[in-house]
Amino acid sequence: MVEKVTSRQLIALMTLTRVATVISVMPTINIRPYNQDVWIIVLLSILYIHIFMIPLLFLANKFKDMCIIDYLEKIYGIGIGKVIGVLYGLFFIIQVIDGATIQTELVATSILPDTSQGVIVFGMMLTAVYCVSRGVYTALRTAEILTPITFFIIGFLIVLGVSNFEYNLLLPILADSTLTDINLGAMELSLYFVEIFTLTMLIPYLENKEDINKIFTKSTIYSLVIIAIIIVVCQLTLGVDYMRHCNFPFLHFARSINVFDVFERIDLIAVISWLITSISRLCTALLLSVLAFRAIFNKDNKEKIILIIIGIIASIATFYILNIMSVIILKKYIDWILNILFVIFGIILPSITCIVYFIRRKSIENKSSHI
Repeated sequence: MVEKVTSRQLIALMTLTRVATVISVMPTINIRPYNQDVWIIVLLSILYIHIFMIPLLFLANKFKDMCIIDYLEKIYGIGIGKVIGVLYGLFFIIQVIDGATIQTELVATSILPDTSQGVIVFGMMLTAVYCVSRGVYTALRTAEILTPITFFIIGFLIVLGVSNFEYNLLLPILADSTLTDINLGAMELSLYFVEIFTLTMLIPYLENKEDINKIFTKSTIYSLVIIAIIIVVCQLTLGVDYMRHCNFPFLHFARSINVFDVFERIDLIAVISWLITSISRLCTALLLSVLAFRAIFNKDNKEKIILIIIGIIASIATFYILNIMSVIILKKYIDWILNILFVIFGIILPSITCIVYFIRRKSIENKSSHI
């Protein structure tokens, strides 16, 4: 029997993992218009995310009992479908490695500077593998519990930091930005978030499949409004110029808080929220990659070897990458590559798949009616 997850649990997971990106490295630092108006592009990106994701949402609604790997095989045929499915699986593994490298470097540079990166990578990946091994239902139920806790911590930190706000740092609004910059920045930012794949891969587990669009819209609005608030708070405290020269702005914001010297290490509270979101993001990417390869090789949830292999590959790749470069210093260029990959797997391939579906619709529907 397939475990069922609720719409609320999926919304919680997608919201949590999207916020994880901003709490860690805050990609808006390197996105036009590069000034105090970046929070505006965050809100505007809600529109572009919905526009860009139309092909994937259409396919998700058309094949409500299948994950993306399954309906690729149905539309293209088993041979081509499996090849494209493998590419999607590799794309998900890249997301695992991206999340793991960022998480390891933050821990190694800002939290545990005297700890070996190898130990951090091993401990982190072991935790992620264990969490994913517990199954989809456990992961979603855990996210439902952790999401309000995380956002309570973030809200608590914001309240404590109000005394440090310099409201003039948000001014002048829209005076230094052009309409072109605002729209291009919103388009670019919309390519940073891959949570649509969490939805498309977990649809078979969804209790109410009529909520697909609602889940996507609610998770997008909730997360991006929270992200906009976090960015504004960091700008009011640190300023745009300082944010562009620090690696982890939200952690710097937390360290700037001084409440009557009662909390000498207030940043530890920020670390808790960061750990929850980043581990959730890493586990989600690992879960999606495992589900993709299980679908490709027709394995069920009892087959743990795929999880172990992917965990080992991601660990080795993470350790190797961190030994040859700093992902934080080169994050701008890494994000550029990841954005291109997202355009390919999130927009171009789904658009082509929609075209192929409409061309082969009658034969696909005929096959389905005989099953």
